Amino acid sequence: MEELKEALDFAKEKSLPVFVVGEGSNIIFSDGGYAGLVIACRIKGFEVLRETEEHVFIKVGAGEIWDDVVLRSVKMGLSGIEAMSIIPGLVGAAPVHNIGCYGQEVSETIFELTAYDREMGNALVFQNKDCKFGYRTSRFEGKDRGKFVIVDVTLRLNRARMKPPFYKDVEQYFEEHSIKEYSPEKVREAVINIRRHKLPDPKEIANTGSFFRNAIVSRKEFEDMVEKVPSLNELPDGWPQLPRWFLPDGKVKIASARLVELAGFSSYEDKETGMATWPRQNLVLVNRSAKSTANVLAFRDKIVKAVRDMFGIELQDEVEIVG
Repeated sequence: MEELKEALDFAKEKSLPVFVVGEGSNIIFSDGGYAGLVIACRIKGFEVLRETEEHVFIKVGAGEIWDDVVLRSVKMGLSGIEAMSIIPGLVGAAPVHNIGCYGQEVSETIFELTAYDREMGNALVFQNKDCKFGYRTSRFEGKDRGKFVIVDVTLRLNRARMKPPFYKDVEQYFEEHSIKEYSPEKVREAVINIRRHKLPDPKEIANTGSFFRNAIVSRKEFEDMVEKVPSLNELPDGWPQLPRWFLPDGKVKIASARLVELAGFSSYEDKETGMATWPRQNLVLVNRSAKSTANVLAFRDKIVKAVRDMFGIELQDEVEIVG
């Protein structure tokens, strides 16, 4: 905490903007770079605070590798974050973006977190409800963007025995591998195998994971989209489920990968920019021969325009563009 305070005081003294980075797995810096102080979060810690019959409360440093925490929790027989296995990045970024996949979101397990207030110069504790979590967002990415630096996160994980239903891809994996005994370890195994089959390793092929968020629209907007393109509400070949979900608030979440596919960018290689969509997951944009961030963003813009022209909605970046 003291090192963080010193770094922020230095930036304030020099009138420098500050950007806090974890592993940088979903960040793209502009071609002009970043004219400010970049702070790499390396705050460690993994402490079991208390246990009840149903839950275990674990405080984790913001600089811990997210998947290491998932692995440790699974080995402890705890559930709540196992479906978020091998999501790249550090713990501190998890609540900012409310990371999630395969039916789980980190907001479902966060009990509280500690964040350093850059303006006031002190640490504050935020309860779950104070974080204003939404789909892939929170107050730390929204109205309070840049105001706080997350220091630690306390997770409330479950002891309860797991039972179906699971996310469709996970259920399909269990069926294919004749898995009948369900555990956090088995869900983690399924998710790792599914993700490794679908997604490119960023250490081998340059990418930032899913470039776009899934779209959330009103029921009326969805009906208008289906009227224009009926196949949007049909089961695509190779998909375990329909590419849309009706949400409790009356809105509809649509798999943006399906929108990208229908807009003509499935397994698409763009010679002009040197970019491409990954054959097994259209939301992942990969660098084949691009030489600049401008190339990446030009390809992004082509996809966004094609989806807008076809469906009348704007895809939102999940990747953060800095500088």
